[in-house]
Amino acid sequence: MMIFSGLIGNAYDRIVYDAVRDWLDIIPHFPVFNIADVCISLGVSLILITEWRVKKKEENKKHTE
Repeated sequence: MMIFSGLIGNAYDRIVYDAVRDWLDIIPHFPVFNIADVCISLGVSLILITEWRVKKKEENKKHTE
C-alpha cells in the first residue's frame, strides 16, 4: 500500500505540475526527497525485510527437521 500511495503521489505531481516536487532538504549535501519517495522506499524495504525473515524461518525449519 505504501508503494502504491507513493506511486499515486508522484504520478499526481507529474500530471498536475509536469514534474515531481522534491522538498525535504534535511541534511546539507544529501539528496532532496518528498513524502511519496519515502513511502516507496519504506514499502520496498518492508517487503525485502519480510521476505528475508520468511526465508530465514523456512531455512531454520528445514534444519530442525
